[in-house]
Amino acid sequence: MAAEGEARPRGDRRGPRPEDPGGAVALDREGAQPSRPPRVVPRRTVLRAGARPRPEAEGGPRVPREGEGAPRAGGPVPRRVRVLRHLRGGRPRVRGVRDPGPLRGGDEVTLPSSAEVEHADWPALKAFATELGLNPKGRSGIVRQRVLDHVRIRTGGPSWRAGTAEQAALLTRIGPADLAAHLWESTITLDAPAPWVGLGTSYLKAGRIEEALKCYDRAIGMGDAGARLHRAQALMRAGRSDAAIAEVDRALGANPENVRAWAVRAVLLEAAGRAEEALASQGKIADLGRGHLGLAKAHMRAGRFEDALKALDAHLADHPDDAVAWNQRGVCQAKRGLWREAVEALRQASSLRPKDAGILNNLAVALASTERAGEATKKLAAARRISEDPRIMLNEAALFEREGSPAKARETISRVVHIAPEHPEAVAAWRRLAPGRAAPLDLDLPVAKGTKKKSAKPPAKTRRPPTRKSSSPAKKTRSSKRKGRKT
Repeated sequence: MAAEGEARPRGDRRGPRPEDPGGAVALDREGAQPSRPPRVVPRRTVLRAGARPRPEAEGGPRVPREGEGAPRAGGPVPRRVRVLRHLRGGRPRVRGVRDPGPLRGGDEVTLPSSAEVEHADWPALKAFATELGLNPKGRSGIVRQRVLDHVRIRTGGPSWRAGTAEQAALLTRIGPADLAAHLWESTITLDAPAPWVGLGTSYLKAGRIEEALKCYDRAIGMGDAGARLHRAQALMRAGRSDAAIAEVDRALGANPENVRAWAVRAVLLEAAGRAEEALASQGKIADLGRGHLGLAKAHMRAGRFEDALKALDAHLADHPDDAVAWNQRGVCQAKRGLWREAVEALRQASSLRPKDAGILNNLAVALASTERAGEATKKLAAARRISEDPRIMLNEAALFEREGSPAKARETISRVVHIAPEHPEAVAAWRRLAPGRAAPLDLDLPVAKGTKKKSAKPPAKTRRPPTRKSSSPAKKTRSSKRKGRKT
């Protein structure tokens, strides 16, 4: 038995006996210990009871301290203390610390959407796989399916689903009008005018104009000012242009700065053939600071190119990067015969939109008019690679013909006729460049008056009647000899 105040044997974990004030001091069996760094327990050291400073929490200040509470007084260190040589995230040779708490699993990863994975190119697809911890090696289809499966498993279902009103609005634009009207009818309430407007639009799309007008009247009665503009469009569809313009004027009387109402009024007046009043409505929109480009287009349709240039300059002062406005400016200059100014404006538009086939075609026409046929041919070839539009190809054929290359012009025209067989300019150009030749690729072209249409099918072969074979001269001599013998 150990004396009072003396440490118990190493196998006994009940802690040391209470010290006797009058007894002898018990010494450790290990003797004097060398100096050691703080918070490090060396090997083969007797652990005595008593509070000691707790180790610092590992992993930084955000991680909670390990363990719960201080060790129990009067006893050994609790069993939850383990002696470890290396801890994940800690310094080497750290021992005698408490069990670590839950470590951080890293920052949250934002998963890509299924659409992004479906349309991602190969480098982006490999980056998705690497960020998600997946294997980026293999064929692109396999890696794409791997990432898609991971995204579908980790992401939940859709948080929003289109309701009846959303489905009805979508079907009103792209679906059958009767089905859209049926859905709108199921969403109608006593205090909401929007379903009545949607129902009226569906009826108008289906050609039921009178029922559409009744729906718009119901929405106007509920206080929807925008329903008047829908009613004006329905009246215009019914051929009542004066009533439609009067309906728009009522909407403008309630709100004179309604840009949408002025735009609808301009469209209705232009459709009714009242061009001056339509230009006045476009000018009102421009005065409100919203429609200089629309005013310029209206002036161009009316043939007022100088006024259109003024409106375009005002628009480009606020929007210098608008490629459409620069293109319209080039067209106005070309219509006025100022080809050099047109080339400058169209070059600016082409620099803003290098892949626009229409701008490249206009630039080629302007270049050809300034005796730069080589550059014009390159621009037309670039526009044709983007879009095989008949207008572009006809301009290319005309340029080839003017430069003295009828073979290239014929080839281009044959392609135009193949794409648009009923295009009148293409048919006329083919007859001019290839007189007397059949239509390319066996196409059925319209035939001019006074000429017979040649059939593309070869003439059917007629069978000849079978003829009897005449007897050979040797047989004839034999038969005559036999007759002579008989006689």
